[in-house]
Amino acid sequence: MKIAIIGTRGITSQYSGIEKSLKETALRLANRGHLIHAYCQNNHNYFQKINHKNIKLIYLPALKNRYLETCSHTVLSLLHLLFFNFNVDIVHIHALGPALFSFLPKIFNKKVVVTVHGLDWQRKKWGIVPKIVLKIGEYAAGYFPDRTIVVSKNLKSYFHDKFKKSFFYIPNGTNIPVIGNSPLKKEKKYILFVGRLTPEKEIDLLIRAFNQLNTNLKLVIAGTASYYKKYFLNLKRIAGPKIEFPGFIKEKALDGLYRNAYLFILPSSIEGSPLSLLEAMSYGLCVLTSKIKENQEIVENSGILFESGNCTDLKNKLKYLINNPGLVENLGKKARQKVKLEYNWEKIITNLENLYQELGANEKN
Repeated sequence: MKIAIIGTRGITSQYSGIEKSLKETALRLANRGHLIHAYCQNNHNYFQKINHKNIKLIYLPALKNRYLETCSHTVLSLLHLLFFNFNVDIVHIHALGPALFSFLPKIFNKKVVVTVHGLDWQRKKWGIVPKIVLKIGEYAAGYFPDRTIVVSKNLKSYFHDKFKKSFFYIPNGTNIPVIGNSPLKKEKKYILFVGRLTPEKEIDLLIRAFNQLNTNLKLVIAGTASYYKKYFLNLKRIAGPKIEFPGFIKEKALDGLYRNAYLFILPSSIEGSPLSLLEAMSYGLCVLTSKIKENQEIVENSGILFESGNCTDLKNKLKYLINNPGLVENLGKKARQKVKLEYNWEKIITNLENLYQELGANEKN
């Protein structure tokens, strides 16, 4: 089948977990013989090379504006597809904003799939007008596509209750790294956060909690701020001497960060299906996350939760885990096993492939 991927910065971007997940999806579908046409923004940093005979990368511009970047690129991508790349079998659109335009390929009798990665209108960064637009995008995702995929069971319940119809749960996956069993264990000297430095990640809360601890461990906050320079400057201002901001970390260096961390923390107030959390668990890291449904769903009994937004609870849970390395090690083992069982890429790609093939069969009928 020929499948077009539209609505993100592109599978060559390393900006966020969505792009990283879609790169893995595209490569695995391509390895199964499908032809992937991936639309990418040509004005985004952190490109990586992807050379595969079954993957075609189509670079188009986008307005460099946090409100219009994704939507402008989506519209250009759909117009290119409809006028210059018409013979695709499946148009797969990602996220609520791009879902607004999922009616366009439907007009031309294209099979359309939309994946919802989270309720984007809940994010703190959006003003009133963008929130309204994204809520309309939510309705578009519910009604326009031939199939709508959600990346968490919580999202599936939300959409089912709202639209009274079937939605398809296909989560993000993660690769399982090889972990050595060397008797010479390297001392773990830091707590790790990985992700975009945006307000909904609640990194300021993490810094305030960490600053109250008496520990030899450092806190490493890896990621970029992009459109949130004021927020980043405030983080730097309130950070203590034991807090480091290494910026954007490429994949090989990120592997080292995960392997040598004492524990991983994700304090977000809003998430979809956080890839960094899955990655940390795949390395056998103990995870401490905010008690929101999306994080609870992934962690269950293989990690520790704190009350979202509660600095005191976060500080106390951090202190408890720092003082109990045996528990940290045991929870890390549980986390790795859970990811192996429930977020396996082969199972995920098979489910996605079956959904595509069902749409193709319905078209023939």
